[in-house]
Amino acid sequence: MLLRERAWDVMHTDVVTVLETESLRDVAVKLRKAMKTNPEKACAVVLSANGEFKGAVTAWWLLLYTEQCALEDSVKLGSGSDFETSFRTVCRKCFSRRAGEVVELDVPLVKPQDPLAAVLEAMLSSRRRWAVVMEGGRVLGVIAAEDVFMQLEWSADE
Repeated sequence: MLLRERAWDVMHTDVVTVLETESLRDVAVKLRKAMKTNPEKACAVVLSANGEFKGAVTAWWLLLYTEQCALEDSVKLGSGSDFETSFRTVCRKCFSRRAGEVVELDVPLVKPQDPLAAVLEAMLSSRRRWAVVMEGGRVLGVIAAEDVFMQLEWSADE
């Protein structure tokens, strides 16, 4: 189970990657496209121009960012068609920021040979649902909390 399996056993290697210079709108579009065929692909790894890991942007984080940036009180109090126009304008402004400016920096980093128990501990201590698997400064894949959960064996007749 969690001690026998390693990060490399469950990591997703077909990761959504974006450059830190790309807009959040571009990141959101890439995530949505990937999630249409594979709903588990809700995490994008953000890289510098030379391939250095900068952080991650998740679908959940984009929702939180939308609430913080675009749903300010002045927009929420609007009504009717004015609300839609105001919301669209504010979203356009918010999502024009570069991914590198607002990336999640405290994503847990694990090694491919780490046991899943260590991956779970890293996720729980950072309060993040995703971990990035790295080796030699290079991103190898990502692991979602659901990937770890699926490795738990509850009963012999399961």
